[in-house]
Amino acid sequence: QGRLIRGATLNRYYGIGLCKELQPGSGAIAANVLRAAPLEVRETLTFDDIRVEVTSLVGGSNFRLGIWRDNGSCYPAELLVDSGQLSGAAVAVVNAAINQELTPGLYWLGILGDAAITFRTPGTAGTPGEIMGEIAGMTGTVRQAFYTVSQTYGALPNPFPAGATVNLSSAQMPKILLHAA
Repeated sequence: QGRLIRGATLNRYYGIGLCKELQPGSGAIAANVLRAAPLEVRETLTFDDIRVEVTSLVGGSNFRLGIWRDNGSCYPAELLVDSGQLSGAAVAVVNAAINQELTPGLYWLGILGDAAITFRTPGTAGTPGEIMGEIAGMTGTVRQAFYTVSQTYGALPNPFPAGATVNLSSAQMPKILLHAA
């Protein structure tokens, strides 16, 4: 029960599956702010690509994408993947080749940029998942659940910095996707 059909997971894209996408949106990230959102992996998969879509460019801008292992307490810990420097200077899907196997468990997809680049987001009309819990009562406004922490742009930190806070604003998490090989 709940098992995926063998091979059905290959050649598909996986991302932050905790917000049901009703209509894609877009949102800018702040420079020098690391964001990370949960990714639940239900079976062992190998990923060969990490990607995001730039929807509004900033000339000369750069960003990095990453994957962190969970520390067992719903917080990012060990860095597994740093995409290297990617350009935010063109409107396009920007990707990096990776070779990363993830076993069942909780992981974190993150992004860090040196400018306020605008990316495709899952959309503002989505509903959150339960991994990070809801930040509002039954009738409150629901926000996307992800961590933010100040981080000077450069190589992604290993481990993830302590002291990150949960997003309580209308900020959006970019739609980061992994391709299953």
